[in-house]
Amino acid sequence: MPSPHYRYAIYWAPTEGTPLNRFGTEWLGYDALTGQSTGPSPVHGITRETIDRMTVEPRRYGFHGTLKSPFRLQADTNEDTLFDTVEAFAARQTVIPIDGFAICSIGRFIAFTPVSGKRAVSALAAACVTELDHLRAPLTGAELARRRKRPLTPHQDNLLTRWGYPYVMEEFRFHLTLTDSLADNLRPELTESLERAAGPALGPARIEDISVFAEPEPGAPFRLIRRFPLTGDRVQES
Repeated sequence: MPSPHYRYAIYWAPTEGTPLNRFGTEWLGYDALTGQSTGPSPVHGITRETIDRMTVEPRRYGFHGTLKSPFRLQADTNEDTLFDTVEAFAARQTVIPIDGFAICSIGRFIAFTPVSGKRAVSALAAACVTELDHLRAPLTGAELARRRKRPLTPHQDNLLTRWGYPYVMEEFRFHLTLTDSLADNLRPELTESLERAAGPALGPARIEDISVFAEPEPGAPFRLIRRFPLTGDRVQES
């Protein structure tokens, strides 16, 4: 049976109801679990309309930190196999505590970044990329061309060819995206406004599960379709 979705991704999505989840989904204006739009702007002095103009791309993907970027399944692989494989993978991984988050610029966009646990999260992401890659269909020529529209180093291009995404392994930096690419003069003031509004969202968190997100059809918003707890036998040091 063919899989019911176009592409899948492996993300960390903060648990529903936590300050980080609430702030991120309210800021983006989209809840990937329910597929519904969220309410008004959570930042004083910035309208919902202004936020929507700054968050077109991250809103479509939902509030998350990427572990394995979106991919199509191999022709001989279905969604049940994907779920079984991710469940077995998650059972081998351990919970990662994070002491808190900062809001900062990564290139020209703004994101939450962890203040601790970076090595452990990078190891989890690298394992996701390598151990689940047999599920991924090769990139098409059009997909490669689209990725190469953004300038890549030779090493990033090699990673793109090998793993389907250029920002993996030593090029990886874990983050939860908050904006599209913004002009240099906009980012400092917006970062300060986000820091003031985020409050408890900047506090400690735990990566205790991973999620499969799915894109129902090309260009559609991604949905969180299943969580898988990390049930390894110890909690990693932060």
